[in-house]
Amino acid sequence: FRETRVALTSSEICYGFNDIAGQAVLSISSKTRRHLSRIMGCLYEDHCLWNDASDLSEKFSISQWLEKSGLLKNAEMCREILEKAFESSFVACEVHGAAFLGSSCLRAFRLGDANGTAVDSHNVSPTITK
Repeated sequence: FRETRVALTSSEICYGFNDIAGQAVLSISSKTRRHLSRIMGCLYEDHCLWNDASDLSEKFSISQWLEKSGLLKNAEMCREILEKAFESSFVACEVHGAAFLGSSCLRAFRLGDANGTAVDSHNVSPTITK
């Protein structure tokens, strides 16, 4: 399955990880939203996918991972959608999708320290630290 994850994160295919994140929020099926959010979580947590180094012994870079994976962008999108839950008109499936995807983003971020790299909250967007 590693080859599939690599293909999804490359720019060589028409349907990539950003499309999966979008579908995780916009799908009308709750089961689909949960599964696609979990897929994004698995992609985010596989740090080797986001490391440019051909030498896997090179230290993992949190900032490089956050930039390349789009994790912060997706977390920000989820935050904006979840804020709409307090308005009189909101779309329940989007709110549920944002909750599922947002939780995958947060879990991946928390586990980002797994390679011994200290997470410095001063170098991270306020989106993740809220």
